[in-house]
Amino acid sequence: MSHVSTRSIAHDTLKPRQVLLKECFKQTLDLDSFPHCFSHRAVFTCDEATEFANHHFDSSTSIFSKNLFLQGKVNKKTRQKVLLVAEENAPTNLKALAKLLRYQGLRFDSDESMWDVLKVTPGSVTILSLFPSLCESAAQFAQLQREHSTTSEQGTITLYSSDDWNRMNQELVLVLDHKLYNAPDNRQLVFHPLINEQSTALSSTLFRKFVHHCNVKRKVIVDFKEQTIVKEL
Repeated sequence: MSHVSTRSIAHDTLKPRQVLLKECFKQTLDLDSFPHCFSHRAVFTCDEATEFANHHFDSSTSIFSKNLFLQGKVNKKTRQKVLLVAEENAPTNLKALAKLLRYQGLRFDSDESMWDVLKVTPGSVTILSLFPSLCESAAQFAQLQREHSTTSEQGTITLYSSDDWNRMNQELVLVLDHKLYNAPDNRQLVFHPLINEQSTALSSTLFRKFVHHCNVKRKVIVDFKEQTIVKEL
């Protein structure tokens, strides 16, 4: 799939994907409503994101992050999809992280792979894209899609296939900064809700609940400063 067509599909399916995001959060995490999403111009760097987020979120209580989609080299034949989510100023040394995770190497993955696994495009990588993994099975997520289906002239649109759910749950490793996971109760964490033209904030309690319920292959909590694994969930 070309870079242009991927962006076009991402744009055309954003609203229904966000509906699924919000409904998945509400149903699996027992929420009355999903946190409000603020709109802003597209941002592509942490500095840009923080600048605009500061207009909507109290910087003294908000934590901003960087979200990176990576590929780890396990051996000559095996590659591992990795979503790294760290506090915006964390020292994310990929060479050191690869050694910590026992990979032979770690690099940025392709835009095509990003769309296949996370269903987002460059600039919009976010831990919130893991929302399908809140469902305990592909069948449960498929039912959620049917309940909130989108139709077009061609019929009902399936945004995520069972293969998409399996790919995320069976092939993805989440590497998460302990500063985010252990954020104080009076803090909120700011992320893009599948698009870099919007931002939203989750309370630290809701964020930890979300992480615990994500059914990805592996979840590793890391201290990037000390270059150590704090724990695995």
